[in-house]
Amino acid sequence: MEPGKILEELLDKKTLAVLRHFASNQDKQFYLRELAKVTRVPIATVFRIVRKLVAMGVVQEIKIKKFKIYQYGSGKESKFVEQLIEIRRGAVEEFVDFCRSVDGIQQVVLHGKRQK
Repeated sequence: MEPGKILEELLDKKTLAVLRHFASNQDKQFYLRELAKVTRVPIATVFRIVRKLVAMGVVQEIKIKKFKIYQYGSGKESKFVEQLIEIRRGAVEEFVDFCRSVDGIQQVVLHGKRQK
């Protein structure tokens, strides 16, 4: 069995969905309602999961007046979780980033479909 599949069996699918969304969008900040919509997890469940992740140090809570937004942390806890769920950029993303740095390339076209 693959390590990713083992993790899915050990963790709740909803928790894993929220974790993966945070880990794939580390530079972005989210409201609870946004997370609930994107991950298709009920908002009360997202609140419970995020509260636990904040307590563990995996996610940062940012307060702006009466609003709270959440962002993936940059500490050792977050790095460990990232390694655990193996969020890695694929070859296509690496290639597109490389093409952005080359002058004169205006468009990159993918023929076929992406393989994992």
